[in-house]
Amino acid sequence: MHKGAKDFLHGLNNFSPRDHWWNLLDLWEARRGFRRIVYASLILALVGASLAMFVYPWWERTNSIKMVRQWLDADKVGKAAMAAQEGINLAPGNPEAWILSAECARRANDFNRALVASQMAAKLDPTNLNSTLYWASDALRIDRPDLATRALATVPQSVLAQSGWGLRLKGEIARLQNEQADARRFFEAAVRLDGTTPVGEVPLGIVLLGDPDEAVRQRGRDLLARWSDDPKWGGMALRTETQ
Repeated sequence: MHKGAKDFLHGLNNFSPRDHWWNLLDLWEARRGFRRIVYASLILALVGASLAMFVYPWWERTNSIKMVRQWLDADKVGKAAMAAQEGINLAPGNPEAWILSAECARRANDFNRALVASQMAAKLDPTNLNSTLYWASDALRIDRPDLATRALATVPQSVLAQSGWGLRLKGEIARLQNEQADARRFFEAAVRLDGTTPVGEVPLGIVLLGDPDEAVRQRGRDLLARWSDDPKWGGMALRTETQ
């Protein structure tokens, strides 16, 4: 037999896993520097794994949300919408990503898509009153008072009674359903809460114009005339007042 083969077989016959294990332990005890290197390597490996599993995905989600806001601030709605969708893909359970997606859709006048996104945001975080009110508002933008009613039904009435926005939404639902008395009641309650603002007084003025009492109709005209020069509400006030 070849000498090399004999040496290999001799070594194989004399191989003892236990002896090698004890030799390794002796080396481990004798080499303090080696132990420190191994410990440090294990710690670095664990930290690296943690970064890969938790920190980087968190950073990626946070960065996508930040990018949406920056694009919206720059009035780059298309780019903002893409970043918002990326945020949703990364974290579909994050309500903030859906909130921003809904805002992008509103800026693009895509109110059907806004409704889908605002509904998701509200369902993911039912404690966020604004998300639910946006859900109802987006439903009204596409003439779906039934969906708006469903959205507001998820909020305690005592909470809505302390929200001017919530009361205005209830008033608009009532107006669309031709319940003029309820609409007037809700709009007046909103004005009492929020004070003299066009967002409250213009809808109230419109409802008052339909009252059979001339004095009430005159009050409605007065409210609309007050805001006829407002940049946002003036056009609606003038058109309604002169009908």
